[in-house]
Amino acid sequence: MTRVPLVLLWLTAACAPAVPVKAPAEPSGVVVAGSRAIAALDYPRSEGGGQAGEPAVCTPGLALVPIGGGVRVAGMDAWLIPPGALPITGAGCDDEQRVYLLLEGRTLVRLPDGVAGKRVQILATLPAGSYQLATRGDGTSWIWGEDGQHRFHLYRHARRLHEVWSGVQRIRAVAPAGPHAVVMAAGNDVMMLRAHAEPTLLTQLAYIDGLAVGPQGELYVSTRDGVLTLTRRGAKLDAAWLTRGIHGPLRLRLRTLYVLWREQSTVVRLAERPASAH
Repeated sequence: MTRVPLVLLWLTAACAPAVPVKAPAEPSGVVVAGSRAIAALDYPRSEGGGQAGEPAVCTPGLALVPIGGGVRVAGMDAWLIPPGALPITGAGCDDEQRVYLLLEGRTLVRLPDGVAGKRVQILATLPAGSYQLATRGDGTSWIWGEDGQHRFHLYRHARRLHEVWSGVQRIRAVAPAGPHAVVMAAGNDVMMLRAHAEPTLLTQLAYIDGLAVGPQGELYVSTRDGVLTLTRRGAKLDAAWLTRGIHGPLRLRLRTLYVLWREQSTVVRLAERPASAH
């Protein structure tokens, strides 16, 4: 049996010794944990062969996929914004259902109440480069990418743009963990970044391509092999497969996890099943 490419570390703020975690058993094929109800929301492949950007999920669960220079509604034969003169490379939503976009990979804009008849509001322009976007329900946006000089950056935008982190390690995934906190995977390191605090190393994994933080503090990590749920119980960090085969950028909204499974051109929706009545 092939070993899971997983080395888990959990460090306290005082840098206590790492606690090793045994990797979970490795089921074969594409498996989704039975506690979740699964649905597939397909989107068309890009005619130019380009890769889909990081997804966005708007209330009550509308999944948006930046692809081909526009924004597609996954699971529907419809564009939210068709491809146009300014290519859209990122999308986000807040709890007011306002849509945030990255234009040409570096200009953050907001559509106040949707698209039709509304003026685009320019919020920030990033240094030259190519970036991705994740937006919280309160409108805080986290933007990350490469500046063209082989350095990688993470920015936070609320009322203004603020650089949170920069380095030579490629940023592989970002998950908002609060208005002033974010979990970031740079290289194989998964770190918690908080305002006015040093980064804290949470874990190390290979081939990361997605992150999400759950309402109880659980951490969802996608690798090329599937999605893991990491839960801390006292001094121990438990790991369990949520999916096998299904993997990609993650978004969490209303306790439902969304996975952009690029190989299959679909957004997989994993909703918690209601508890059985006794």
